[in-house]
Amino acid sequence: MGTIEWLRDAGYIDCGKKCLFGYQDCVLTARGLEMLKSVPESVQTKKPIGDRLVALLKEKSMALAMETAKTAISAGIGLLK
Repeated sequence: MGTIEWLRDAGYIDCGKKCLFGYQDCVLTARGLEMLKSVPESVQTKKPIGDRLVALLKEKSMALAMETAKTAISAGIGLLK
């Protein structure tokens, strides 16, 4: 739940009620949507991170999707600085 709380506290998501196993009714904020469109300088491709995540999940490349999610979170941290 630490990741959800960090995303909420950073303003990337809004969450509803906290329950035993997590949170209910979590949605992306405008800031979260903008972050998914960001393209880190270290990434060669000009495809937005959100598009890359969708493609990887459709291909069932979970390990690559997780690495891309880490890149997205790192990009979000860069926006906070």
